[in-house]
Amino acid sequence: MKSLPWKAMSVIALCCIFSDKLFAQQLKLGMQPTILDKDAVLELNSDKQGLLMPRVPKSRITAGGLLFGAKAGMLVYVVDDASIYLKKTTGWVRITDFSSVSAGTGISIDAAGVISNTGVTSFKARTGAVSPQEGDYNLDLLDDVVINTTSLANNQVLSFDQATSKWTNKTALTSIVTAAPVTGAGTAASPLSLIAGTAANQVLKWNGTAWTAGTETTSARKLTITAGTGIKQVTPAGAQDLTADRSWTIDADNTNALWNANKLQGLGISTTAPADGQILKWNAAKSLYEPMDDSTGGVTFAKLTTPDAAYADQPFPKVKLKIWEAPGGSPVTNGPAGVTAHAWTILSFRNTSYTTQLFFDKANLAIKEWGGNNSPLTSNGGNPWYKAVLTHGDNVFTDGGIVFAKKTSDASVEVSQDAGNFFYDFANKRLGIGTNTPANALEIAGAAYTGGSLTPATSGLRLKNLATATPDPSNTKVLSINAQGDVIVTNNAANDNWLTTGNVGAAAGSFLGNRDDVPMIIKSNNQTYLEFGRRDLLGLTDTESYGPEYSDVNQKVTHLRSALQFESSSRLYKPMFFVDQYGNFRMKGSAASDDIFEFGATGSTVNDGGFDFIIGDDGDEPIIFKSYNYNGRVFSEMMRIQRGKVGIGLTAEPAKVLHVNARNDAIRLQNLATTTTANNLLTIDANGDVRQVNKNSTSSFTSMNITGTNNALNVGTVNNMIRINSGYNGTINGITNGTTPIDGQTITFYCIATTGTSLTFNNNSNNAALGNRIYTPTGAAVTISNQGNATLVYSAQDNAWIMISFIL
Repeated sequence: MKSLPWKAMSVIALCCIFSDKLFAQQLKLGMQPTILDKDAVLELNSDKQGLLMPRVPKSRITAGGLLFGAKAGMLVYVVDDASIYLKKTTGWVRITDFSSVSAGTGISIDAAGVISNTGVTSFKARTGAVSPQEGDYNLDLLDDVVINTTSLANNQVLSFDQATSKWTNKTALTSIVTAAPVTGAGTAASPLSLIAGTAANQVLKWNGTAWTAGTETTSARKLTITAGTGIKQVTPAGAQDLTADRSWTIDADNTNALWNANKLQGLGISTTAPADGQILKWNAAKSLYEPMDDSTGGVTFAKLTTPDAAYADQPFPKVKLKIWEAPGGSPVTNGPAGVTAHAWTILSFRNTSYTTQLFFDKANLAIKEWGGNNSPLTSNGGNPWYKAVLTHGDNVFTDGGIVFAKKTSDASVEVSQDAGNFFYDFANKRLGIGTNTPANALEIAGAAYTGGSLTPATSGLRLKNLATATPDPSNTKVLSINAQGDVIVTNNAANDNWLTTGNVGAAAGSFLGNRDDVPMIIKSNNQTYLEFGRRDLLGLTDTESYGPEYSDVNQKVTHLRSALQFESSSRLYKPMFFVDQYGNFRMKGSAASDDIFEFGATGSTVNDGGFDFIIGDDGDEPIIFKSYNYNGRVFSEMMRIQRGKVGIGLTAEPAKVLHVNARNDAIRLQNLATTTTANNLLTIDANGDVRQVNKNSTSSFTSMNITGTNNALNVGTVNNMIRINSGYNGTINGITNGTTPIDGQTITFYCIATTGTSLTFNNNSNNAALGNRIYTPTGAAVTISNQGNATLVYSAQDNAWIMISFIL
């Protein structure tokens, strides 16, 4: 049987719930649903639709069919015969189509279907004016009950035989034999006579010789139920009189074999007695359920409903291992630290009073012992998680290479190796750093020269925190490095030179520098770091650069030939000025201890110059431009750049790529380009956000007769101009295009009449679905009339139609 379409079902449900015109136990579908015929339970009213009966094959109503035993009164349409069938008490009968019946000789059928005799000329070999005779007609049913075809005997009558459910021929009664106390004339004879009672509810009793009036005896009307085989007890015990309704509770003994089941869903169960721990399994070869061993010592599987590892238990004594799948969506909790994967597995091994877990995901492996076998498992400080140390699957370790911690993937514990630069020579007991062929107990190979702060003489050995040691007075010996790179003790050639720790007793007027016109140079590692002198003397005269500053040959110049770094309490990014490898002058430093700021020149080729500002670490640090007003000592924020967004007039992060606080003033755009092409539109939502919406891909026009209240006016997907025909007045609570909403779809409604035409748009009406609602610029209803118009754009972000302009 087919169901009503969902729209029809919705109409029925709404009618049943909301209509105040419905009467109890009545339903009307179709036209004029509120005008009901009180005599009809169900009424269908339509001038263009009909009732579609259930369609079934004939096999459904014949013997063995699903509807063969249906209740009388059911109607179905049988597709085999293309006919309607009615279920009667005697079976299914076909409702004849009389349009196919034709009148024979002497018969007429009028338009109302009335059959008349027009003058029978012959019937059963009789001619002329034929009169009915015995035997002309045979009945095989009487009131839809079959008449038995048994041969008739003289004086038999037709009576209903309940045993055969048929009308049957039986011999009629010819006399009634009577005996005392009733005479043949039907009168009472002695000792039967009418007896008058003496009280209400008395009964007629036989006293052995005559009938007398007396009270009904109830003491003997009792019932006792006794527990038999398979019954534990009957409550209450003993007899109960039946002068009123009584009840008993019968408790069955479920240990008695009487209640043993020998089948499960119609399939046989073996009578073999089960052993401890066995379960019932299906044996296909024997077609029986038999007691068999469970997966003792085997494995079970389950999926956690929580990411908490304490719930990955193994409570079954007969099973040693249970595999738990992660619930998905989050890392494990109460698991090994540092694990971030959402897909992971726990193997839980059961022991006598504790559970051992093996945890692993794509890059971590860990083990832990828990207390107990049932969730939640108990953790204690003496049994933490222990992680296995892993290495990348592509690594191949070299004998002698020292292993060190290095993460290359998602593993929280991972090691790697760099045998070429970190090596231990087992045979000679030597350690090499920067080399795998150490020639001494400890050999540190020099680093390759890469420019910047490193020099070709950098050894690769750095000693830190020496300032905390108490130094001895300087002496004539120093540590030095020979040609092979070995550290050796040599005489201190600088013993009599200027002391880096400062001189004592220097005369007044002493200075560090030169008295003649030669450059003063400060070096480190024989590299010049600082020069003092005239521009010409230092070779810095430049006549091509812009400005006179570079061409003054006598200008005093301090020439810094290294980066200049400043002392700072910041942990990272100590502030410094430097020149990069392309000659660009830049500054870099710390912001709030751990963040970084940097600005300066950019570019790597000729005419590729630029200037940039960098602020960051977490990506949310702002670049802020402020002005200072001496009056009041006030700093005012003018503009900020943060997370790729620009804010003007704000004091917080911009909400959009360009966020302007106009402070209730206008924003001026000048000298905008003009165009005659209909481009996309800009809309402003309630938050002030400006976005582009797409206009309709095609421009087309239609007209509508809009009347009444419309909660979902269908405007289609191709028309962007809708004319309200003259003389029509309507209200719109919501708009739909009849399909999936199209972001940026534009519709203009307009009137052409001078009078008598109007259209009202209600703002955010609760009568319309959310996706169909309208938001007006005024926040209230807008009515256009006569020659007015209104333009609306669908906004997917607002899930509504936005009115962007209107002319009343």
